[in-house]
Amino acid sequence: MSEPSPLPETAAVSDPVKMREAAHEVWVAACAGDVPRITVRAERLAPLAQLLAEGMERAFPDMQMPPLGCWRWLEADDTDRWGVVASGAGFVTAEEMLIAAADLAVLTAVMNIDVAPTWRFEDPFTGNDVNGEKGLAVAALTLMSRGYFSADPARPFQVNAEALLALSEEELGPALQMEGDDHSQALQCMTGHLQRFGEVVGLRSDLFSQKGALRPGHGVLKVWQEADRMAVDTGMLFKTLFNGLAPLWTGGAERGDLILADAWEDFPADDVEPAPSRILSFQAPLVSIVYSLLEPLAWAGIEMENLEVLPPIADFDHVALLIGAGVLELEASDAELGEAEAQATGLALRALSLAAVDGLAEELRRIFLADGAMLPMTVVIATGTRPAARAAALENSDLKRQLASFLSPGGVFWLPFRA
Repeated sequence: MSEPSPLPETAAVSDPVKMREAAHEVWVAACAGDVPRITVRAERLAPLAQLLAEGMERAFPDMQMPPLGCWRWLEADDTDRWGVVASGAGFVTAEEMLIAAADLAVLTAVMNIDVAPTWRFEDPFTGNDVNGEKGLAVAALTLMSRGYFSADPARPFQVNAEALLALSEEELGPALQMEGDDHSQALQCMTGHLQRFGEVVGLRSDLFSQKGALRPGHGVLKVWQEADRMAVDTGMLFKTLFNGLAPLWTGGAERGDLILADAWEDFPADDVEPAPSRILSFQAPLVSIVYSLLEPLAWAGIEMENLEVLPPIADFDHVALLIGAGVLELEASDAELGEAEAQATGLALRALSLAAVDGLAEELRRIFLADGAMLPMTVVIATGTRPAARAAALENSDLKRQLASFLSPGGVFWLPFRA
C-alpha cells in the first residue's frame, strides 16, 4: 500500500514514531532541568514498575493479560455485551463483522467526551447504572444496536454519515439519559460532535465509502484491501485514519485550513510573542481507536505488523500516576498561572507521561523477562499503568483538581481529563 501523502506541515503530527521522538526530547530536556515548573525523578521509574508488576501478577496470576481497547468496558461485570449484540446482527462474512466492530471502535472514542460526574446510564445488559468512560462505551454500543446511527432501517447495527448528520438533541437526550440542566452542555457538545463526525466521514468518500455507504469502518477495510489483504501495518493504519478523521477534533493546532486534532503549539516560555517552536502531537483519541481496532482485526484473521510503533496514550491517568509516584514533580506556587504558562505545563506533562510510560514498559519487560511482542504496550497500559492510575486518582481528589487546570484546554470537551 502506498503511503498516505500528508502535507509537510502534518507529516510529523500524524507519524506515531515522530510523536514519540518529540516526547522523548521533552523528557531529555526535563531531566536536564530545562522544563519550567516540572522536575523529573527518573530513578523512581524502576520502583514504580515493580509495584505495577506486583499488581499485574495479583490480577492475572495465569499471566493471560488482555490488551487495551473499548472491549474491556464492553465485557465488564462478566457480561459480553459485544458478543450478545454481534450474535444477533447476522454477520454473513468476517468483513461485515470487521466493519461493524470498526464502526463501534471509532464511535466509542468519538463519544468519550467530558460529561457531568452526576451522569448515569442504565446498562440494558445488566440493569445497573454505569458512568464515565465505561458508561459512554456502553451507551455507544446500546444506541448503535438500536439503529440510532444507521441510515438503513434493515441494517441497524452500523454507523452511517447520513444518520450522524441527522441527529438532534431532542433525539439523543432521552437516548443517552442526558436530560436536565446538569447535562445540557454535555448533550449539546455530544450532538454537535457526532454531527461533525458525520460531516468528516462524508467529506472523505475516497476513504470511507463502499457500495454507496459512508461508514468509518470502511476506512479500516480499505487499509487492509490496499495491503493486498495481507498483514496491516500499524503505522499505516494510524496515518490513514488521521488523514481521514483529524478534522473532527478541533481546538488544537492548525496550519492554514488543516486541523491537526490532538496536536498543540509549544511556545518558548520566556518570549512574550514567540513564533511557535514546534508542535507537540499526542493524538489520544486516534491512538485509542487504533488500540481498539487490534482485536477486531484479529477476529477477522488479519495480522498486524509493527504494533510497537503505537505510543502510550498521553492522558490524565498517566500524568496522575507519575506525579503520585514521584516520577514527576510539579513546582508548588501560590500564584495562578497564566493561560499560556498553564498550557505549556500541560503539554510538557503529557509529553513526559508518554516518554515515562515507555520507560515503565521497558522495566516491566525486564521484570517479566519478556520482549515487546510478549508484553506489548497495549497490555502494559490495560493491565498495569491504567488500573494503577485510576485507583490512585480515586484517592487524591486534590491532585485531580490541580491537574485539570493544566490538562483541560478551554473549550476542548473531547479531551475528557475529568476532574
